[in-house]
Amino acid sequence: ERALAAAEHLSDSRAKVGQQVDLHLEARNVLFLLGDLPRVGEHLKKAEALAEKLADETRMARVLNFLNSYYGLAGDPDRAIEIGERALGLSVVQADIASSTVAYYYLGAAYNKTGQYQRAIEALLRGVKNVEGDLRHEKFGTAAVLSVICRSHLVQSLALTGRFHEGIIRAEEGVRIAEEVDHAVSLLHVNCSLGVLYSIRGEFDKAVTVLERAMAICQSKQIPVYIPLVAPPLGYAYIHLVRLNDGLPLLKQGVDNSATAGRVGFQSLHTAWLAEGSMLAGRMDEAQKLAERAYELSIQHKERGHGALALKLLGEIALKRNCADSSSAESYHRQVLQLSDEMGMRPLEAHTRLALGGILRAAGAIERARKEISMAADLYESLEMKPWQPIARSALENLR
Repeated sequence: ERALAAAEHLSDSRAKVGQQVDLHLEARNVLFLLGDLPRVGEHLKKAEALAEKLADETRMARVLNFLNSYYGLAGDPDRAIEIGERALGLSVVQADIASSTVAYYYLGAAYNKTGQYQRAIEALLRGVKNVEGDLRHEKFGTAAVLSVICRSHLVQSLALTGRFHEGIIRAEEGVRIAEEVDHAVSLLHVNCSLGVLYSIRGEFDKAVTVLERAMAICQSKQIPVYIPLVAPPLGYAYIHLVRLNDGLPLLKQGVDNSATAGRVGFQSLHTAWLAEGSMLAGRMDEAQKLAERAYELSIQHKERGHGALALKLLGEIALKRNCADSSSAESYHRQVLQLSDEMGMRPLEAHTRLALGGILRAAGAIERARKEISMAADLYESLEMKPWQPIARSALENLR
C-alpha cells in the first residue's frame, strides 16, 4: 500500500501504470490470505481499469483470472464463468501455460459452484494436464500450487458425481505434491477436499482424520481465511459421528466467519450442514429456518447443487415434523431426484431414493417403495459407498 501511494508521485508512463497493476495484484494475494474479500475486490477493480488503459493482454489475463476467483467467492458464479471464458479467449492466455492453467482452475471452480460438475471436471483436468512433470510445483502468481489446487477442486466435483476412486487418486497426488514443496495452503486445501469426499462416501471417521490435519495446518500457519473452508466440513463429519458438541460450534463458526469475511460462495452448503446439525440435535424450528435460508442462498448465488442438498434436508425436516402427512416430504424428494439427475449427482440420487422408499413404505405403497430402495441399493453398490450398502439392504429386508 505504501508502494501504491509512492507510485502516485511518479511521472505518467506505461511503466508506472504497469507497476500499479502489479502492486494491486500483490495486494490482492495478501488480502485474500487475510480473509478480507471486500478489499480484494477493490484492488482487482482498480487493476482492471489500469490494465485496460495499458492495453496489456498479459496483465489483463492475470486480472481477469483473479476477478474470476473473486466473483466466485462473492456469490456471483455466472459472472465468474463469463470472466473465465473471456480470459481463455485472450490469445496470450492460450499461448501461455501459466495463464491458461490459472484460467482453467478458476473456471473449473466456478462451474463446480453452479452444479455444472462435468464442465468443472473437464476444465480442471485441462489445468492438471498443463502442469504435469517439472511444472507441478509452480504457483504462477497465485496463493497455491496450481497442480494441487486444480486437483483439490477436481476431487470435489468427482466426489459429488460419485467418482470416488478417481477422486482419492487425485487427492493423494495433490497431497504428495504439496508435501514435496511443504506448501501449507495447498496441503490444507487438498486435505479439505479429500475430507469432503470421504463424508460424501459415508466414511466420516476417515473424513475427520484428514480434516483435523487441515485445521491444524490452518491454525499453526496463521492463515485464518481458510478456517471457514475447513470448519464446516469438519463439523459436518463430527455431527455424523454423533459428536454434536464438537460439530455444531464448528459449523456455526464456518458460517459466521464466511459472512464476516464477505465470502458467500459455499455459504448455502455450509448453512445446510448447520441446519442438518440442528435437526440431529432435535432443534426442529431452528433447522427449518436454516434449511430455508440455505435454499434461498443457493437460488440467490446460483449454486444448484447446494440447493438440491437444501431441498432434501427440507424434505427430511418435513417428514420429522409431520409423520402423518408425508406428501410434502415426498414432493421435496421428487424435486431433488430431478435435480440430481440433471447434475449427475449420483450419491445424492442414491440417498434420495432410499429416503423416498422409506416415505412410500410408511404410506403403504410397498411395491413402489421396493423399487426406490432397490435402485438406491444398486447405486450404493456401483458407487462403492460401503457404509450405506447394509442400510439399504436392511431397508429392503424390512419390506418383506
